Amino acid sequence: MDFIKICGKIRKKIEIGNKKCNNFFRKNKKIPCIIYGKNLNIPFYATVDELNKIMIHNKKCGVFIKLEDNKYIKAIQKEIQYDSVKDTIIHVDFYKIEDSSPIILNIPIEFIGRPIGVIKGGECNYFIKKLIIKSIAKNMPECIRINIHNLDVGDKIVVKNLKINKYIILNSDDELIVKIKIPRVIRTSKEENKKEENKKEENKINN
Repeated sequence: MDFIKICGKIRKKIEIGNKKCNNFFRKNKKIPCIIYGKNLNIPFYATVDELNKIMIHNKKCGVFIKLEDNKYIKAIQKEIQYDSVKDTIIHVDFYKIEDSSPIILNIPIEFIGRPIGVIKGGECNYFIKKLIIKSIAKNMPECIRINIHNLDVGDKIVVKNLKINKYIILNSDDELIVKIKIPRVIRTSKEENKKEENKKEENKINN
């Protein structure tokens, strides 16, 4: 997992939970944030430019947060709140991580390759886009890469098919990830052909 450095400024007590202050921050492109963990709870704000360093990183990443004491706090982004109308960031939660303590995160899946079954006319259906992963920080992946090139029509991948040693997948073993299905048009055509064949067989028997 890569780590990105950002800078922030600790919020004053009078600013914490104050809607006017929060709105003032946001108008000036400063986003209220908080970093929490064992015996730690620090409200701070960071500029939009600083937070964009994380946003433009498409995969999961860790964060080194530098506040006024010039010391970096090792953390992970836990939750981002967006404005329901403007779709802009209004708050970010970070969680302090320890090198030896496992953390649980939702890690995105990256599918690699074009399935053989799709080339044959099948439909590739994706059922989940993230997996719940438990691991220490150094072994936490940015994404889970799954090669689907060899999947033929009717083939599927479930969680238990993934062989991983460095971290634990908390999803159910039988949870479906991806499956190659026969297109509805072809499936319907086959069903109609089968019905037609059955009718012909019945007619032969009756005659």
